[in-house]
Amino acid sequence: MKFKKRFYPRFRLTISVLCLLLLHCWPAGLYAQSYKCVEVLHGVDKFHAMISSASKDPLGIFWMVSGGKVYRYDGVRLLPLSKLYGKELPFAEAIHAKADPWGRIWIETIAGMHIFDTHSWSFLTDVDGLGVFLNKRQITVYRNAQRFFVIVDHTQLWEVMPKKAKKLADFIPSNINFSEPVNQLISLDDQHIWYAHKGRLHHYELNTGRYNFQNFPEGMHKRLDDLIAIKGGVLIRNYKLGYYIYNGSTFKPVKISEKPFDHVVNWSHWVLPDQDKVLFFLPNGKYRAFSRDTDFHFLSQGNHLFGTEFFSRRVNSRQPGDKEWLLATEKGLLSVFKTFKPFNHLDVGSVRGMQKQGDTYYFGGYGLLRTWKPGEEPKEDLSNRSDNYYDFLSIHPDTSIVALESDFLAYLIKGKIKSAPIHMQARYKSWYSGLAFCVIPTKERELLVGTYNGLWSYERDNGELKPLLNQQGEFFTKGMRMYQLAMHRGVLYYACDRGFYRYTRGRSEKLFPQDHKDMQVYDFSIKDNSIYLATKGSGLVIQDLKGQIQQLYTEEEGLGSNIIYQMKWYKDHLFLGTYKGLSVYSNHKMQHFFHTDGLPFEEFNHAASYWDETQQLLFMGGVNGYVYFDPNSLLEKTEASQTVQPLLTGIHLGQKANTHSDGYGQYQLKDTISLPSDVAVLTMDFAKPNQYRQLYQLYFKVSPLMEEFQEMPELSQINLTGLPAGEYTVEVKAMLTHSKEEFTRQWVIYKKPEFIETPMFYLLLLCFIGTTVLLVLFENGRRVKNDRALRRKISADLHDEVGGLLTGISMQSDLVRHSSLAPRQEHAVETIASYSREAIQVMDDIIWTVDPGNSNLTSLEHRMRYLASQLLIPAGFQVQFDIRIKSPGTLSTLVRQNLYLIYKEALHNICKHAAPSTVYIRFRSTDSAICLVVKNEVPQQQEQEGIKRRSYGLKNMQLRAKQIGATFQYSNQASVFEVEVRWVAAKSFWRRLQLGKLSMDS
Repeated sequence: MKFKKRFYPRFRLTISVLCLLLLHCWPAGLYAQSYKCVEVLHGVDKFHAMISSASKDPLGIFWMVSGGKVYRYDGVRLLPLSKLYGKELPFAEAIHAKADPWGRIWIETIAGMHIFDTHSWSFLTDVDGLGVFLNKRQITVYRNAQRFFVIVDHTQLWEVMPKKAKKLADFIPSNINFSEPVNQLISLDDQHIWYAHKGRLHHYELNTGRYNFQNFPEGMHKRLDDLIAIKGGVLIRNYKLGYYIYNGSTFKPVKISEKPFDHVVNWSHWVLPDQDKVLFFLPNGKYRAFSRDTDFHFLSQGNHLFGTEFFSRRVNSRQPGDKEWLLATEKGLLSVFKTFKPFNHLDVGSVRGMQKQGDTYYFGGYGLLRTWKPGEEPKEDLSNRSDNYYDFLSIHPDTSIVALESDFLAYLIKGKIKSAPIHMQARYKSWYSGLAFCVIPTKERELLVGTYNGLWSYERDNGELKPLLNQQGEFFTKGMRMYQLAMHRGVLYYACDRGFYRYTRGRSEKLFPQDHKDMQVYDFSIKDNSIYLATKGSGLVIQDLKGQIQQLYTEEEGLGSNIIYQMKWYKDHLFLGTYKGLSVYSNHKMQHFFHTDGLPFEEFNHAASYWDETQQLLFMGGVNGYVYFDPNSLLEKTEASQTVQPLLTGIHLGQKANTHSDGYGQYQLKDTISLPSDVAVLTMDFAKPNQYRQLYQLYFKVSPLMEEFQEMPELSQINLTGLPAGEYTVEVKAMLTHSKEEFTRQWVIYKKPEFIETPMFYLLLLCFIGTTVLLVLFENGRRVKNDRALRRKISADLHDEVGGLLTGISMQSDLVRHSSLAPRQEHAVETIASYSREAIQVMDDIIWTVDPGNSNLTSLEHRMRYLASQLLIPAGFQVQFDIRIKSPGTLSTLVRQNLYLIYKEALHNICKHAAPSTVYIRFRSTDSAICLVVKNEVPQQQEQEGIKRRSYGLKNMQLRAKQIGATFQYSNQASVFEVEVRWVAAKSFWRRLQLGKLSMDS
């Protein structure tokens, strides 16, 4: 105990110090979750931006109220409910609209509550089970995940189900005339509902049904702004007094921070709950996370990707969700969500090259050299000159060579820039360009520099600078703007504004493009005898070392943009900084990340990537600074697979009689559309839910008019003109941006022909085919079940009936043999007993073989050991087993039966023909192969004359091995007897089918 008292405090202090050191040394915010805010809709039109309330239905369609009207927004089109409904609405002015989890829209109007069902495309009446809410004027609705609650007249709490409603509690009203809250007055979590009304805070426990209330302190209810349910209480925001926490008994003020929360009367920050945290978002690009409980302690701080202009908007309502908050504001509709990956950001403007010396990062752009240390803010280095620092070449831990825009080369020595001496002959000065883009070493003290005007050789010892000349003494790269250089196996490769070249033995050869055209190649990499080119216009080009194109990846294959500025390898993953986001190429697949995935910018720069080996961080720069991240965390999938189902939201018909009709009802969501015979034009509207998050792209194909998919137009419409009578299939495919996973939905369009029958026949034919398929599948399943049942019955009958008889015969023969029989009868009785025992053994083998419960390898192992104990050990043999089963998989009856019988036959041969010795049995099993070896290493004993009979054991074993497609080898030499069987799972479909059929028939 004394040791613990003395040691534990020191140990705890040591651990705390180590944790603080690790946090200090590691880049700040590396594991912090990032959040993004995007504008879904900037109001109804440019003159009307106010959105009073907004909600999402289960299909991802937005329903909102603006200017007293209800609108639906499908990601492309914003239409009023009056047009969608096609009839006169039962109300004149709407106040709020909220979608429940079952496709009903709860519309609060000045005349009371109305409920619109999107499935029946009609307003509910008293007979629909929710009549208690209709036409009520004082109703508050709240949706949380899959639960929906309604408060009627500020006193009755109801929970709404799919087809009914349940009353939970009656709130005790307050007669005090207090002003109403200005914003959110109801909040709930999994266990509690909090509701503020007229000076009282009502509380209902969902699990116990317990209800109570508490009067607000004087003045707190006035200008009450928000409630957020927390564990053990509720967080209260007052527009004037600030934040308070009610813990079930008392109200206590919350001190968030000295700044910027010293003035909470303004709207300069947002507060949103996120699972077990409460997040405070600030206009400076930061957010602070606190525990969602009454302790409300600080958890972490991170960066968010909100625009500063969003914080000036007044939030009218919000709808929480598992992965998104929907905010209705005075200037449009906003969506707040977690980014796909947390990218860390250095906001320093446009950047180029980067280098690290010690614990300080140095990077350039247009202007002064900038520096950054983890845990600190980036800053400009005023002690060094202003230039464009394009490229860094490290030649020592504290010394780097820098390619400059104006002064050619310089040295970065312990954070200080020192000009590199330049000595050049007068005849070369007319070609000289001080703009250097890239630099590589060619010899120990010699550099090759790519400039705005060709390639130049630089001697570090004496500063001699001269252009690189070919065998003919020509400046062969004159006029070329160099972007990247590399030496590979003694050969120089360079990328420039004209293409990609190889220079060897004094001559230059153009490898891309090979059609005598010019194309800018910004970067390249050579890996595994392949060359990867980052081009301006052709995307990612992969060549072999001879210049032959192997593969080409463009926007159609998932690349973010056909313009690639930079590339960097991490293991087998190639990170590509493009004109529109970050792409990752690996194993012939492409992933892409946009601004909505957490990238603070989408346009990257040339020569702006750096790999920090010590911290395992990849830096990639662009027009708005550097993003840095752990490549492993980026490659891990953090979100569950998205499911995006194409959705049809409306059709428009143009008839030959110059008439036009629109359809928006739920029936349009069906998979079959029947058109009248006089339709001349068909227009189909498709929704783009969550399109603002850039999660997917839509493609469409109309068969038999089109053979391949085409990208969906910007208006997300398909127009079909002059359709002949017949059947058409419209396929719409949603392809996920990150994983390229596809979700396809089909619509069958029937256009009625003139003067002939309706398509009822085809519908009946389809129904018949479907029924037939179901019957065939049902019959096949029934046959398989009957087959298994028959096997079990055979096993049981053999065991019960035949086994009982044979056992009785064996017992009777034993009784007779032990009685006083004549010597001549004893041999016959012994033969009967032997045959009976053999029959019992055979029957037991048959039962084991046909019983489907013995289809695993473990059962086969037990059977082999049992058989050896029954045959070999009584005969005086020693048995050595060497069995290794990788996984206890299953075998078909055919394979299991023949392997066992081959094994049994081998043991019988040893018992019959070999003297007692040691028998080696080896069994190996993997996922797709089995090897069985039975071996006896002693001379065989000679059979007695007169009892020899022809043996078919070897032939039977060969036939059984052939039947299951296995190889069979044996050795019957003077001193060894060995049998080896190797079986590999059949790869051919027909072979598997044949083996399966033989297995069922057997």
